[in-house]
Amino acid sequence: TALISVNRIDAEMISRFPNSRQVGRASNIVIDLRNCNNYTNAGMVAELAARFADTSFLIIPGFSTRKPPYTFAPAGEVITNAGKTVNGSLFDYHKSDTLFFTPSTERINQPLTVLTGPGTGNSAEHLLMMLRQSPGRVMVIGEQTAGKMGTPLMTTLPGGGKLFVMARFDMYDYDPSVSIFGIEPDIPVMPDIKSLLNGEDVVLEKAKEIVSIK
Repeated sequence: TALISVNRIDAEMISRFPNSRQVGRASNIVIDLRNCNNYTNAGMVAELAARFADTSFLIIPGFSTRKPPYTFAPAGEVITNAGKTVNGSLFDYHKSDTLFFTPSTERINQPLTVLTGPGTGNSAEHLLMMLRQSPGRVMVIGEQTAGKMGTPLMTTLPGGGKLFVMARFDMYDYDPSVSIFGIEPDIPVMPDIKSLLNGEDVVLEKAKEIVSIK
């Protein structure tokens, strides 16, 4: 089994990502996304996802931004999923698009398992959503992801803290809730106090168990 830890998705990481020849002897591939939380261009994420996809195209996310001059819902209104109120939406929406790949796109065909947790966000969540567009292609093990696909505005707080407010929500038309609530794993595994104190990686151990059965 090839274990690949990805802490950041960007052009440098994609250029260094193992190719099909380098992982050719592996019977299974496990990608650890538990500490991957940066934001990069969705097209770049799709370039990586395409190596594992079973299709000739991928759906890349649309996005929404707040309608000026509104910041909050009018008094007395209740905001539901994706910023909708009884008088309409607080956001401008731009639909998802489709990205097609050439027949020469490199493919990695081994069974794929991905490890997730609350530190899995932004580009890593996009990668998961794209991988799941090929039914049965990926097994996700771990905890629910962060639910933060989008672009935040950051300000520094007194005492050295930082406040992030999401200014743009990236979303897929078929599942807009992901950018708010995150992605549920196929096999939930949550570390407890005992495993943490003992230095045990229960998520990785579960993945090893599942992979050995395949």
